[in-house]
Amino acid sequence: MKSVRLLSLSALLLTLAASGCKKTPEAPSEPDKVVTQGVEAIKANKPANVYAMLPASYQADVQVLVTDATSKVDPELFELVVKIIDKTVAILDKHGEALAQNEMVKALPVDFKEVVALVKEFHGILKDSGLTSYDKLKGLQLAEFLSDHGEKFMAFSTKVAKKFGGEDYAGGMKRLDSVTAKTLSTEGDKAEVEITADGKTEKSTFVKVEGKWIPEEMSKGWKPMIASAKTGVASGMEQVSKNKEQAKKTLEQVLAALDEVEKDGKLDPLMKMGSMLK
Repeated sequence: MKSVRLLSLSALLLTLAASGCKKTPEAPSEPDKVVTQGVEAIKANKPANVYAMLPASYQADVQVLVTDATSKVDPELFELVVKIIDKTVAILDKHGEALAQNEMVKALPVDFKEVVALVKEFHGILKDSGLTSYDKLKGLQLAEFLSDHGEKFMAFSTKVAKKFGGEDYAGGMKRLDSVTAKTLSTEGDKAEVEITADGKTEKSTFVKVEGKWIPEEMSKGWKPMIASAKTGVASGMEQVSKNKEQAKKTLEQVLAALDEVEKDGKLDPLMKMGSMLK
């Protein structure tokens, strides 16, 4: 249903821009280092190092995109989503042990207690970062946010991927470990770089934009990508606004059901509501 999709979108807005580190690093001076240092940054849970490799105007484009999204978040829907998140964590604190014995919960393909621990951890990260505050979200400055809170989000994402990603995660890390790069030639603001991963070697052209080396493919596709992203954000927020009352009603029903669950730990109210939303 549209209301369910709107709920997902609202929740997603709470986790915008979850990456970064405390100190903004300098961008690599050599094109091949963009590849190798970028890989090392990802492996070390420091994606802000990668973000710092973007030209200044590209970073400005990203900030505009973030502002477009956060400035249009509806305060009523946002507060309802935050209340639902807080209430869910309160229920897990109060009834987590009992819920773990529920037959339906036991049938889940994951360890419920591990999931509960992760939910609580993520809730703490959200609170510490200020993303559960409407005013802070609306005025979010990406660079500052990345510096103060981003690394925690990246580390958490890596933790979840490692725990539940299985062979996909292991394969991805193995591929990262295998990456090497070598600059073959440089002429002015253009360079050819040889990149090897999983034993396969490809040549890639890099160009210097505003003093920073980036893949030529990125430089050619950046403006269309940003334009498409802006259109997507505008369309998504328009749908939220158009269907606000329906979304609000659904969120209020979820919150009411959680209030009932909090009383005795029984999931019947949520099950009943879930059947109504199908």
